[in-house]
Amino acid sequence: MVIGSGPIVIGQAAEFDYAGTQACRSLKEEGLEVVLVNSNPATIMTDKDIADEVYIEPLTARVLEKIIEKEKPDGLLPNMGGQAGLNLGMELSESGFLDRHGVRLLGANALTIKKAEDRLLFKETMEKHGLNVIGVPKTIDNDIWGTEETFGFDTAVSIATDAIDRLHSTASSHNRAMVIEVMGHKAGWLALHSGMASGGDVILLPEIPYDLNNVYKAIAARAERGKKYSIIVVGEGVPVPEGATAGTYITRMIEQNTGVESRLTVLGYTQRGGSPTAYDRNLSTRIGAKAAELISKGEFGRMVCIKDGKTDSQPLSEVAGRLKLVMPDNELLIRGRQMGLCFG
Repeated sequence: MVIGSGPIVIGQAAEFDYAGTQACRSLKEEGLEVVLVNSNPATIMTDKDIADEVYIEPLTARVLEKIIEKEKPDGLLPNMGGQAGLNLGMELSESGFLDRHGVRLLGANALTIKKAEDRLLFKETMEKHGLNVIGVPKTIDNDIWGTEETFGFDTAVSIATDAIDRLHSTASSHNRAMVIEVMGHKAGWLALHSGMASGGDVILLPEIPYDLNNVYKAIAARAERGKKYSIIVVGEGVPVPEGATAGTYITRMIEQNTGVESRLTVLGYTQRGGSPTAYDRNLSTRIGAKAAELISKGEFGRMVCIKDGKTDSQPLSEVAGRLKLVMPDNELLIRGRQMGLCFG
């Protein structure tokens, strides 16, 4: 069974679709029966000729469990669907579901995936094989523990802000509620910073509990003031019922409960591409130079970080397994509340 690449038509990287398609074709060429699970029909790999059985379903552990119980595959190939596929493969493996049903994890076993994903385990593995490791804080999510900044974040915020700015015109001219889903599985830094910078009216973060009734009230209050449109920025990790995505669920609920015509835009991997901002280029230069300095001093097993605005470093062991999340006392969050923005 192959886990597919998901919704490439709304911004995901198309290379996953092509890679997954060729994997399915190669497996069938070897005489194997292929079952494909994907969450979006608008992909090459969901063509009926690509796999013997094609399931277009939400990519959740529960859905995969039901399909495995029905199809009884011998193996599960999780690494053709990007991070989502890997996460689901690991979840099914760690819960013991795959072992109970005699399904092998193909391509990479659970231990290999865990070592690649866990910074401390990766460091220990490299050192065991005589390779020295220096870490650098690279992620658009800005969620690495122990550093004030990560390179890539400023560029992603700028891209998301520009996209949301462009949606104001349509929202205003059509009197719509425009829901924009931005990246951030567990951390809402992208949603917070792009939402504030682009004049969002409602900003929902994975870390901050929300009540949709407050969202409805905020939209109604704007309408009473003559503002018959709203901009709602949603982090993709905002908790919603199983089987739904954050943006899809929030959009549907707003339209059903306010009567305001609502539209969803998912920025997806558009936030990860393009030219880096000048700030990110300079930040990367500083971090890279600090990494070279650590190497020259033989100070391995450390990660470059930004502390009090300056480059520093700390042991990778202190970073591993920890996330930097948006806390309720975050100043930008507090100032947003003072300005009357709704955070759910």
